[in-house]
Amino acid sequence: MERRKRDRVQVKLECQVDRPGLTGRESCNVTENISRTGMLIRWARQRSAAPAIGDAVVVKLKRPRNPVFGQRWMLFRADVVRVSHAEDRSLMVAVTGSPVRFSAAA
Repeated sequence: MERRKRDRVQVKLECQVDRPGLTGRESCNVTENISRTGMLIRWARQRSAAPAIGDAVVVKLKRPRNPVFGQRWMLFRADVVRVSHAEDRSLMVAVTGSPVRFSAAA
């Protein structure tokens, strides 16, 4: 059953996922697709354990370098809504949330 309410754009961007309250647990991952209200992240299991459904996270999405502003990151407050396995057995984490702000530092 299709549960998506928004169109998704297939885009692979580097992202970091931080769990508030857990220091040193940030991990580097890659997005699979993004919509206005969420994103699907391919989780790098070797770096840290995936969050559980319902966990609050901060996703730092690395934007393409801008010739004027340089490297920027878009920060999202999000909640984990699904954790599943892809066909290649990699872990996929779906989050829903909204952008908070842009930042020059990760």
